[in-house]
Amino acid sequence: MNTGPSQDLYQARPDLYDLMHEDQVEDVDFVRDSVAVLPPGARVLELGCGTGRLLRPILEAGAVAVGLDREPAMLKVAASRLAPFGERLGLLEGEMTRFEAPGEPFDLALIGLNTFMHLLTIRNQMSCLECIHRHLRPGGALIIDLANPHAVLRDTQQGVAQHRFTKPGPGEPNTVVTLWSATMFSVAKQLAHTTLLFDEVDNHGGGFHRTVADIVLRLTYRFELEHLLSRTGFTVRTLYGDYASSPYEDDSERLICACTALA
Repeated sequence: MNTGPSQDLYQARPDLYDLMHEDQVEDVDFVRDSVAVLPPGARVLELGCGTGRLLRPILEAGAVAVGLDREPAMLKVAASRLAPFGERLGLLEGEMTRFEAPGEPFDLALIGLNTFMHLLTIRNQMSCLECIHRHLRPGGALIIDLANPHAVLRDTQQGVAQHRFTKPGPGEPNTVVTLWSATMFSVAKQLAHTTLLFDEVDNHGGGFHRTVADIVLRLTYRFELEHLLSRTGFTVRTLYGDYASSPYEDDSERLICACTALA
């Protein structure tokens, strides 16, 4: 399926990243509600903040927000998009596994939509969680939003090209973008390898451009996650199976873990 050199989607095409996620709205209210219960002026850290999709509801809920991402191109979009929030927003370039965020400890840390799955080794997962723990106040909260690996394996047709969407292009009224994807699993390694094909067609001039991006995510299971959290100073408070806060069950689409940092 890969018909050309693969690009780093997050570095090269944040506009296509946004287009791919513009219909992902279910988690926005969940994040806003999670922040709304915090004291006024609470400090919230989002890891892998991208172009700021989830920073907005954090800020709208009244918190002081710091977004961390490794890609300057993504942070540039977030800075422009969220400029009206002024000094309540801070953006930090860095890796999830090793970062230093200035200021007081955070009340809440968030690793949104599948972002933790980009950490492909236990060592990196633990480094990330340890770093978060250092930045949280005692009793501070951490929310991790993962795809339920059982649902991923159940619902994905391995190796089959799937049409994801056809939409008007970002900022180009005459351009149409079609996204195709195909996923292969390395089950023993708990890895999902997905190739994304973004086909951009200029309906006016007939031009065609294809962007190929390869993404590898690690499938993390419930008790594996709980063990990692226990080893890095957290205790699990609640597990949800969706953004409506339903209990985590066998057929849940999501594995959302809310936990607390121990002193």
